[in-house]
Amino acid sequence: MSVITAQNKNDKTRSVGVDVDRKDRAFRVGYTLFWLFGRGKVLMRRSASGRGWHFLIWLDREITEREAMQIRAAVGDCKGRYTIDLNRMNKHGHPEDVLFDYKNGKPAEEWRPLSLFELNPEPFWNFKEGEQPVRYVKKPVRSRW
Repeated sequence: MSVITAQNKNDKTRSVGVDVDRKDRAFRVGYTLFWLFGRGKVLMRRSASGRGWHFLIWLDREITEREAMQIRAAVGDCKGRYTIDLNRMNKHGHPEDVLFDYKNGKPAEEWRPLSLFELNPEPFWNFKEGEQPVRYVKKPVRSRW
């Protein structure tokens, strides 16, 4: 079990773990992490269940556990996991940012650098040789005013 923990709300950490249980949300979370922190600062792996993804963010500076919880909420951490850690933080003074290495006897994959191509199984840029990619552009919304 990978545990990233602190002793109280004011303790500092240099890493934040994010768990995404649905594959369709993994790309969105990965994309958000890529633009917020950069590719070199984020590691990813498939979870032990094989249904979701784990992300590990390495930061340049230390942040408080409360700031780490705010990052987790902003990027879309698993709601159940976030709620449990929030309750633990309020009750015991510190969260335990746990990303399991094993679940039901199955191991999680090895950590590797963030890859958006790997997260999106059917990318919108997938097109045949010689064809131009389809660009998805939203139509402008007309204002009532």
